[in-house]
Amino acid sequence: EEAHGLQRLVKEFGLTHELAAQAVGRSRSAASNLLRLLNLADPVQTMLMAGDLDMGHARALLSLDRAAQITAANQIAAKKMSVREAESLVKKLSAEFSLKPQKASKEKSRDTRRVEEELADLLMAEVEVRIKKQVKRNGRREDMGEVAIQFASMDELNGLIERLRGVK
Repeated sequence: EEAHGLQRLVKEFGLTHELAAQAVGRSRSAASNLLRLLNLADPVQTMLMAGDLDMGHARALLSLDRAAQITAANQIAAKKMSVREAESLVKKLSAEFSLKPQKASKEKSRDTRRVEEELADLLMAEVEVRIKKQVKRNGRREDMGEVAIQFASMDELNGLIERLRGVK
């Protein structure tokens, strides 16, 4: 419900996530996390509103496609899993069905993780920054790579495009 209210502030009044967050007394990242929950499959959103799932459960489900979200949400609710157990289930499902590319064991830098989180907040989507190689420019080492943005449907992709067009 709160996420729908924030979405309304953003869409109807053209507020940024930061301004919408201030209007309701939340931090920008908290507001963005709430808005990301609107990317969940409708039955999962219903379970969240009914109290069958916690916010932590719901956030863990965001990395799955909609069909897998529903399946996992039903398992989480039926088995009354903790958030950590839910995260393990999601990780297992992601690996089993290759829903998310597996990264090499190389740990991402704090800056890379921060950029991923910031982009995910801005775009309300799962974002991965992939560092492909390091180059030397003007005597400094710089990373080169790509940004991957996950979407689960054409509607979601169109929403991403709209949000990108709104970024100035």
